[in-house]
Amino acid sequence: MALKKRHKIAAVILVNFLLFIIVFLVLELAIRMFFPEYIPVGNQTRQFWRYDSLLGWSHQQGMTGTQRFADEDVTISINQHGLRDDEIGYERNPKYRMLLLGDSFGWGFWIDKKDRFTEVIEREIDTLEFINSSVAGYSTDQQLLYYKAAGYKYKPDAVVLLFCENDFLGNTVDRIYWYNKPYFEYSGDSLILQNVPVPQLTSYQRLRKFLSGRSYLLSFILKRLSFVNVQSFSYEDLVLDNASVITQKILLDLKKRVSTDNAELIVIAIPMPEGHRKALQKITEKNQIKFIDLTPVFNKSNGYAFPNDGHWNAKGHQIAASALINEINRGLLGK
Repeated sequence: MALKKRHKIAAVILVNFLLFIIVFLVLELAIRMFFPEYIPVGNQTRQFWRYDSLLGWSHQQGMTGTQRFADEDVTISINQHGLRDDEIGYERNPKYRMLLLGDSFGWGFWIDKKDRFTEVIEREIDTLEFINSSVAGYSTDQQLLYYKAAGYKYKPDAVVLLFCENDFLGNTVDRIYWYNKPYFEYSGDSLILQNVPVPQLTSYQRLRKFLSGRSYLLSFILKRLSFVNVQSFSYEDLVLDNASVITQKILLDLKKRVSTDNAELIVIAIPMPEGHRKALQKITEKNQIKFIDLTPVFNKSNGYAFPNDGHWNAKGHQIAASALINEINRGLLGK
């Protein structure tokens, strides 16, 4: 009797497992057919990454590949310095040089390099050049570490930092997007670097990364959940939150280092909820950091992002470029 009962339980488990697999595959196929815009982002970006003991991940120098959205392929090329940019050396030329520290918005998800706001600005103002060092997924702490390790070598006149709402959280954690990363703690006014050298991925992380980078269904679920669970902290919560304190100390440290290199720091806020924006603006005002908020400009527009994603399409990059050109014409640059 006991043996038959065990066999029956095993059969029930097996049937339920097979039903789960069948339902998953049917839903996966349906999402792929009717909602191709939910293509998994992960592997399209991570294919250009390599493990980095300081930053968690960085680009593989000299790599070329494609990124696909719906039925369109975009060619991605990484230069010999590990940037998605032209082959620009550290040596200076007569142009005013700006170094962009950015994430996926600066990197240019699903758009040609020529359509990014940095390239649009370069075409409009031929006396200016951008070095675009954006890496998808980076938080402000990684951008600070990149600048200190390599970014300063470009001898920029200005360092432009793109800030996204998720950077508040990203600046406090030791892993994000199933990747390990460095982070800072603080003691008094001092930042203390943690989790370096950054640990390699565990087997569990590799499995989750593999699944999240290939399943349209999981991509659909995660993106729908992200819309439901949008962080809408109040301004007061963010000001008091550890994430805001850490972010302020990181930005102040970056400002001091940039100033030492005879450059100026400019923080650009990607459109974000009001509480996040006010907290970031307070940080920049308190520390006398130039601040540009793109939220009002984008609030006047529509159709500037890819469906079900949020990253800027070519129109979005044009909007950002036009706003920054207006700021430059009004005297943004120069101490």
